[in-house]
Amino acid sequence: MTKDNETQFKEFNEALKKAFKATSTWILSNGSNCGATKCVGDIVREGQVLRWDGVKPVDTVKCIGIAPWGYVEQSDNLIVKDNKIHHEVVYFHGRPVERKKPVPLNPNHTHFILVDDGRKTYGADLKLRPKLERAIVDIMKKERKKKPLARIWSLRSNANDSCYKNMTPTDKSSDVPFVLIVLEGGDDAINHVLESLNNNIAIVVCDKTGRAANILAHIHREVADE
Repeated sequence: MTKDNETQFKEFNEALKKAFKATSTWILSNGSNCGATKCVGDIVREGQVLRWDGVKPVDTVKCIGIAPWGYVEQSDNLIVKDNKIHHEVVYFHGRPVERKKPVPLNPNHTHFILVDDGRKTYGADLKLRPKLERAIVDIMKKERKKKPLARIWSLRSNANDSCYKNMTPTDKSSDVPFVLIVLEGGDDAINHVLESLNNNIAIVVCDKTGRAANILAHIHREVADE
């Protein structure tokens, strides 16, 4: 990691910690136990606060991993093999991550959605995730008058990293603040940016963090100068 990358990740960590002070913070990621998503999981673990909902304590920070089933390590262990509603499994997440091989899920996420398209590679979540993100925003718009406005943060990790941006909602807007922010990332991050734009999701690119983010920033500068 270069000095610029290290600085960006430190700023990312500090910003995310500040976000936990907000009510009903939602974070969406690819759920993997590597890259920026692992860092986010660590921060969620450190900053998670329980709130009493009248029946039981619940997490105030919802960290949801949307992962491709075929690229999740030990996915077979997650298959329900009986008719129980609550199915407990033993899952080891501490194994080293190898290039171009399935990756383990991060243990500090509160929920997972595993997307299966029959392939043993990443990308199954590519088209579903932006549509799900947009659906969540639309639902929260309807619920805004009933409950405090939620803040949602979207990030990509592993080969598809993203970072975090603090957005403060105002009473003058009916929109739920939602943004995809790209920090470093691979080719899948570029594809996700395209899908997000097609679903009217704002994009913020963190320049000088490497790889996909640098390419996108360079292209934007070139086009803007024309």
